Amino acid sequence: MTGIPLILAAVAALASPRRPDAPVTADNDAAVRDGQFYQVPLHVDADGGLVAIAVTGSGPTPRSYLLDASQRDLQLTIELPLSGRRDIYALSWASISADAARIGQLGAAPSVPYTVLPSIDRLDILPLPPRLSGLTGDHSSRNPGDGGDLRDVHPFRPGDARRRIDWRATARLSPDQSDLYVRRTHTTSEATVMLVVDARSDLSSEAATWYGGQPPTPLTYSSLHLSRQGATLLAASYLHRGDRVGVMELAGYRRGLRAAAGRRQLELIRLRLSSLRVDQHLDKPRQDPVLPADCLVMMLSPFMNDDGERLLLKWHRLGHSVIGIDTLPRLNTTGLSKTEGLALRMELMARKDRIERVRQRGLPVFGFRGPEDAASETDPDAVAGVLPLAAGLRMMQRTAAHRRTTAGRSTS
Repeated sequence: MTGIPLILAAVAALASPRRPDAPVTADNDAAVRDGQFYQVPLHVDADGGLVAIAVTGSGPTPRSYLLDASQRDLQLTIELPLSGRRDIYALSWASISADAARIGQLGAAPSVPYTVLPSIDRLDILPLPPRLSGLTGDHSSRNPGDGGDLRDVHPFRPGDARRRIDWRATARLSPDQSDLYVRRTHTTSEATVMLVVDARSDLSSEAATWYGGQPPTPLTYSSLHLSRQGATLLAASYLHRGDRVGVMELAGYRRGLRAAAGRRQLELIRLRLSSLRVDQHLDKPRQDPVLPADCLVMMLSPFMNDDGERLLLKWHRLGHSVIGIDTLPRLNTTGLSKTEGLALRMELMARKDRIERVRQRGLPVFGFRGPEDAASETDPDAVAGVLPLAAGLRMMQRTAAHRRTTAGRSTS
């Protein structure tokens, strides 16, 4: 007898006309970005009862909310990924009757993609390739032309501009003014820099995500994010000085972004870097990137495979000036099982061997591995002697300047 009221309530709920499901709409046109957060207005259109809303965002697990349908206007706040193009959130919902006897059909909205461009910063001291190309720029070259340092004083020849005549040198070298002398200068040139990004893997700073289980989230540092950020830093620095910068992918089938100069090139590089994804066809053969002549090559890679080492040594043999940049984030090794910890140690040992072999050939390798405050006390993934990127480039530039000064001194 005690169950009869419950049975009658259920029959009445099933016999009542079905209410339309409560639609939940997100006004993405009115969405705003506040730092690392994306705020979207939500509107719930329902009459009475409750509404269950599930939000799948950038975090590892979806979040569910049970709301009174009288709450019409809400605001959804999503934490954006560090960089790249991703689906930042997706909505699903269901209406629940006031007596909780009936649940409406599930509704869902398509996921919303969003592109987070790498932030822009600049370095002041940068190395240059041994040879410069082009006819414009801020760097003095060895090519004859206008606008640079003094090359020599030479007798006037057909084709020389009259404005180049040095009357003081003419009066000194030809008192009878039978000959005219002109000042010849070196032209200014720009450097060509190619940034090669290793997109074969995207390794999270949480080492436990390398071996399955909980998937990595775009809210933590990863090797591909650091590669995007480091490449943007270098591109903005060189382009600010008037040099030409291009981007190539170590793994992938897209054509590289040719080297060019200007503000537009920086925006193209940021868009190209944001669209980088892990290559899913690693077993297919591919051609090594073809680099322009007389360029400075900077490869950004975590050095977890042999391609980075092989190509750096290959391009060095072909006469390019190459620099390796380590982009493996500082690792958090908590949560690893004994077997996973052993596997990680073996992979890190092989990685260190690759970097050491490159350095033994005289090629510089620097680190760009996230903020300094993320370093652990043990730091088992570090390689001894690898300087941070800014300090390493500063040291290279000072060494090159010292060599030029020494070579220019008189031996008499």
